[in-house]
Amino acid sequence: MKLIKSAEREFTKIEEETIAKFRYYFDEKTQFALIGEKTVVGFSKEGDLDEEKATKLVKKSTRKALSSHPDFSAYTMDDDYGLVILSSGGIFIRSEDILSDEEIESGDVNLGRAVSLKNEALDCCENPEIIAFVLNDQ
Repeated sequence: MKLIKSAEREFTKIEEETIAKFRYYFDEKTQFALIGEKTVVGFSKEGDLDEEKATKLVKKSTRKALSSHPDFSAYTMDDDYGLVILSSGGIFIRSEDILSDEEIESGDVNLGRAVSLKNEALDCCENPEIIAFVLNDQ
């Protein structure tokens, strides 16, 4: 998988961490675009993509997320961070910080935190800035 930087600036520390975490979460098998500090669009069944095709998929996915019911799922990941997945559009967002001891022990992300992350992901979908792509080597 190759990292393609789209933004004409250096990555923030949080963006670098997000890219690394999603490479891990997706087991280096799913291509994705970073559209916010902690938000990505995953491309699970798209085959090999180039930047142009991936950009079109980001636009399609973010439109779908904004025009669908805002259902989501929240997960406690094995690195003790939270992950929220929007039910439509293949949009994923991670928590910036490690979850609380209570969340980790229960395996459930606090609903308030999950809703806040969902809303942050939807905000990223409003005007997605494609910061980077992680795509298959071609």
